[in-house]
Amino acid sequence: MRDEAAKSAPNCAAMSGWRMRRGAIGAASALALFVAAQTARGAEGCGAGLTSACLQSFGAGALPAGATNAQCQAQLTAYRGCIQSLTQQHTSAAPSLPPLSRAERGFLAALEAEFAENVGRVGAFIDGLDLTGREAVYQNGWPPLRLRFFNATDNPNYFIAPADWLAKAQGFYDDLGTYLEREDVRRVFRAQSSSVLYERRVHKEAMQALIATARDELLPAISAELAAGAP
Repeated sequence: MRDEAAKSAPNCAAMSGWRMRRGAIGAASALALFVAAQTARGAEGCGAGLTSACLQSFGAGALPAGATNAQCQAQLTAYRGCIQSLTQQHTSAAPSLPPLSRAERGFLAALEAEFAENVGRVGAFIDGLDLTGREAVYQNGWPPLRLRFFNATDNPNYFIAPADWLAKAQGFYDDLGTYLEREDVRRVFRAQSSSVLYERRVHKEAMQALIATARDELLPAISAELAAGAP
């Protein structure tokens, strides 16, 4: 009889790969990949109850000769239950990443705070942009993006932040920064005229959409990464 401890022990190579992926895709995604890899190792046993006829029907979308819908659905339900059980087992048995060091947590917290400040401050400015054509924003009225920590790529702790998050944040900053600095956008909000109302609305809504994505997706992602590295 196989030792239960050996059955639940994580694969060393997968564990090492998960730890290495922290800076590439983040702790949460790395955990999901680890669990998926471990579950796949046991999936063959889950499929033992699937008859070849019903198995073919799942892909073809048609019932095989001699098989009832109830029979195939029962087999599929059992298979899904087995996979779910394996997933739960490997999730609970997954190794824990070591907590972030004090320096790593400090940098990640600063990166998060800077991102949140930019989103909040610039977002409030964008929400307040006038759409009536009565108010003007002059050259020195446009808010700058503060990127002290985001641009600190020489910091030894910089790449503890997931690479995919950094790439998405870079895209957000590039797109929003372009809007804030574009002369045609500034001209539209500087002109006090009813002829620019449509352009004002288009530009404002585009910038608000960028802010919404950053607030609803990117900010929670970096906050979750910081929480995942807590001691």
